[in-house]
Amino acid sequence: MSTVICTGCGKENEAVGLSGFANWMRVQAQEELFHAMKFYNYVNERSGRVMLGAIEAPPCEWEMDNTP
Repeated sequence: MSTVICTGCGKENEAVGLSGFANWMRVQAQEELFHAMKFYNYVNERSGRVMLGAIEAPPCEWEMDNTP
């Protein structure tokens, strides 16, 4: 889960009166950032090098299956 996405969802939920859910999303974002930093520190402490490849974008349109 992307930290930016979680934070953004939290702000949107606050705007519509879902402050509890917004808080939960912020907590999740902080937890994911903590996990990411664990990976970062592990690689950095070992003088590692991360090679990131391109990630294909997900589809932005889907067909609806209206079968009952």
